[in-house]
Amino acid sequence: MKSNTHPGLLRNAVYDRILSDLQQGRIAPGETISLSKLSETLNISKTPLRDALLELQTEGFVTLYPQRGVMVNVLSEEEKRHIYEVCGVLDGQVIRNVFGSMTPEHIENLKELNARMDPERRDISSDEYSRINLAFHAVYLDLETNDLLKRLLGINRLRLFQFAERDWGAEFCRANHEEHDTIIRLFESGTAEELAAYVTRVHWSFNWQ
Repeated sequence: MKSNTHPGLLRNAVYDRILSDLQQGRIAPGETISLSKLSETLNISKTPLRDALLELQTEGFVTLYPQRGVMVNVLSEEEKRHIYEVCGVLDGQVIRNVFGSMTPEHIENLKELNARMDPERRDISSDEYSRINLAFHAVYLDLETNDLLKRLLGINRLRLFQFAERDWGAEFCRANHEEHDTIIRLFESGTAEELAAYVTRVHWSFNWQ
């Protein structure tokens, strides 16, 4: 990274790099890293690095400790439950906002993606299942024009899916597939409020363990 880049753009680049390292497991939950080491690894000065880390701390990904460095947060069971509740409310509002914009083509896309998550399939890896699951929800999330709403939901989804151990076992996959079927049915013949309530109270319920 070049030191003569605009400070705001540099901070964003550092933020994206650190978040990518977190997602790829190069920096693990519970790990503590010194600012000096991170600055040297990223070839960046401590000022934009600290700015990016402060943003990541605000979003719940890391905690900065004076004289000790940066610790990647590990989610407690209570924190997971709270994030699920938040995601349910946010996702429900997205449903209300985009319900009228869903077309038959969007519905067909949902059906095709859910078919690929059939729990009887044995030729799909956990990583691929996770990507398809995200693509399923992206069909309607991409229609949302409230960028702040999408960002808040995206941050909290990322905290759950990337930094908390998730069970993609047979039981979860069966339940997820059935819930997706219900989401599709409600998009086709239900109301925005019915679907929003279902997504909030059922699909985002803290019961996947």
